[in-house]
Amino acid sequence: MLKKCVFLTTSDTEVVLKSYAYYGLDCFSKFDGMFAIAIWDAKNAKLRGENHIFALESDAGGFSPRGFEFEATKSQFAKIQSWSSYFKPYYANHFSQGGSGADIGPLRNGRTVLSGLRPDSQRYFDYHHTAIDTFEAINKRELEMGAGAMTSLIYLVDQFGI
Repeated sequence: MLKKCVFLTTSDTEVVLKSYAYYGLDCFSKFDGMFAIAIWDAKNAKLRGENHIFALESDAGGFSPRGFEFEATKSQFAKIQSWSSYFKPYYANHFSQGGSGADIGPLRNGRTVLSGLRPDSQRYFDYHHTAIDTFEAINKRELEMGAGAMTSLIYLVDQFGI
């Protein structure tokens, strides 16, 4: 079926979403490689009465975290900005407003805070979509630091709300 699909971009996200639309959750058994993904199904979410307050993505590389970018109201961002001091000892305290990430864009509704991890970008294009863009090339410590920063942010959202 997917061989007959017309792809409008070169994004792997488009392939995943079209696979999901055709195969449902079984699409994941057809993929080869390592990946992490969450799919928000608007129709089913509405039926279940889901109310998303926060979405976080990491799609800018597995390098040392430098902070986060947010799509949020002024009051939401002011609260989030007050947490940046917790990230300062790890140099991950650059919090800016204005963006998040394309993969969580479908959750954009003016109420849900969208956020993207912003790692050090100096080596991004040395790896991204190249032959050496493999799991073995990832610096384990930098990846763990990014995971820790994201976990910390989610913890703060959970404890203090948005």
